[in-house]
Amino acid sequence: MKGELSKIGLSKYEIECYLTLLKFGEMKGNDVAVKAEIPRTSTYPTLERLEKKKFVYLIQDKPKIYRPITPKIAIESYIERKFMEFKEDAKGAITALENIVEYEKEDSVKLFFGKEQSHKSALETQKNIRKEYLVMGDGLNKKTFIKFYQSWIQMLNSEVEIYTIMPEKNKVGALEYITKLKIKGANIAFYDDINNLSFTISDNKRASIGIKSDKFEGGRVVVRIEHEDFAKNQRDFFFSIWKKSIKF
Repeated sequence: MKGELSKIGLSKYEIECYLTLLKFGEMKGNDVAVKAEIPRTSTYPTLERLEKKKFVYLIQDKPKIYRPITPKIAIESYIERKFMEFKEDAKGAITALENIVEYEKEDSVKLFFGKEQSHKSALETQKNIRKEYLVMGDGLNKKTFIKFYQSWIQMLNSEVEIYTIMPEKNKVGALEYITKLKIKGANIAFYDDINNLSFTISDNKRASIGIKSDKFEGGRVVVRIEHEDFAKNQRDFFFSIWKKSIKF
């Protein structure tokens, strides 16, 4: 059950809280923390996210008591909402890509397959960033931060504004690195509805979209697009997620 809930986008803590409420019924947040064996400081933010995703609802405010929504209703409605969100995002991406095909040179769109190519592309891009670097993805974990740490530090030393959104489940493993980057001035936040996708926007001029799938050579493809309108579109999308994310 946990694996299936993870696949549709619930975080580890969200899964534990939801299953606990399904098993024991309505209860206060502190009791959920005890039964689910998760930190009390994470329990109420997690329950609030579950409420927004309509997996639970608040039946009493003081003290806060939550009741689970039946899995069939919760999961089907959640998937339907996510589908509609992605459909709207796809419309914006299609419009931007059509503009690229019509107005831009062929070398404005480049493809990179596999981890090695995509990481090499990212490092090359980071060397040329002067003002702002936005990055979001479920691949932001300890290994990623180790690989790109020095490059990010160089950007921060050059007064580049860095904003990064990563899944909360990756926080513990990468804590040492994100703490150092935070001290250096990086803006870091957590958002769990990121599945097999990554986005980067550089200086509001170029954007990259990464997709993980066995259908692609090397298990992933990164599309790097040099187009200001497309980059602006992705930047707006990034900050719409930033507003909903939990800040570090």
